[in-house]
Amino acid sequence: MRRTYTQLNIKNMIEHTRRQLGYEDHFAAGVQDPVFRMPKTPGASTQLGLRQFVPAVPSDYKADYPRTVNQPGNEKRTLGAALLEHSKVAKFGAHIVEAQSAPAIVDGDMPILYSRNQDFRIIRPAQFAIIADGDNVVASTYPVLSATAEMFDAPSAAVMFTVSRADSKQITEDQLEYEIMDSIARGLAREADRVLTAAVLATTPANFTLALAAAAGVNFKGLRGLVGTNGTAAEIRHDGVLVAEGIEAELTDVMIDTIVGAWENSAVFISDDIHLIMKRASVDGSIEVSLFVNMVAAIPDDSLFWTGAA
Repeated sequence: MRRTYTQLNIKNMIEHTRRQLGYEDHFAAGVQDPVFRMPKTPGASTQLGLRQFVPAVPSDYKADYPRTVNQPGNEKRTLGAALLEHSKVAKFGAHIVEAQSAPAIVDGDMPILYSRNQDFRIIRPAQFAIIADGDNVVASTYPVLSATAEMFDAPSAAVMFTVSRADSKQITEDQLEYEIMDSIARGLAREADRVLTAAVLATTPANFTLALAAAAGVNFKGLRGLVGTNGTAAEIRHDGVLVAEGIEAELTDVMIDTIVGAWENSAVFISDDIHLIMKRASVDGSIEVSLFVNMVAAIPDDSLFWTGAA
C-alpha cells in the first residue's frame, strides 16, 4: 500500500502556526461566552514521504545559494530526489527505499499491530563446477542473499531547530520554504549515510585487501571508499583524487573510520511517515521545527565491505 502525497506547502504551515492561539474555547449549549479555555500548543504538523514534492530553489534567488546556479528554478522535485543529491552512500550505489505503509486493517474493536518486514535481496552468480562422467552434481547453496529490515521497532531519529522572526524577515517566504526543506533533505541524506555506515561497522569487517575483494567477486569499478574523521588509510593521489586503500573515495563526518565497499549491495529503508511538526516558540513569531524519522539498513552480504587499515 502506497500513500499519496501533494505539494508540501511550508509557507501555509508557518503562517498557520504563527496565527494560532495558545488555547481553545469550549462552549456549552445555549451559551455565547466560552465556559472554559483549554490550553494548547499553537502549531501544525504533517507527514512527509520520499515521493512528496518539495520546493526547489526560487528562480530569482539561485545566485544566493552555492551549487544552485545551474539548477532549474522553481522546478518540482521529490524529497527522495533531493535526498539522493546529498547522500554519499547513495551516490556510491546504495539503494534508498521508502518502506511500505501498513495496510488499513479493521477487526472490530480490537487493535491491530502490523509488522512491516522489508526485504532487500541480491543475486549472486550460480557456481558451476566441472564434473566427471557418471558423477553426481554437488549441491550448492541458493545463490540469493537477503536482509530483512523491520520497520515496526526501527529506532527513531529526530532533529529540532528554531527559525527566529529575525531570520525569516531577512528573506522571502519562498526562500524560507526552500531553505527549511533543503536542510531537511540534506539532514535525511546524512542520517541515511550514518545508519548504513554504522550497520557496516557493527559487522566488524576485515581490513581491505585486493585479494579479499577479488575473492568476494566484486567489480573493481564498483568499489568506493568513505573516509571518516580520522582520515584512516586515505591519501591524495597525484592527479588530485582522494583515495582510500587505493580506491576512489569521499569524505564523511558521520564516522571516524574508513570503509571500502561494494555499496550497491546495500540499502537503507526509510519510513513513509516522516513527521514534520511546527510550534510557535515565542510571542514574537519564532517557529520551532521538529522532524522524526525511522531508518533501517539492510546488508545481505557483509563480506562485501572492509575497513581501511590504520
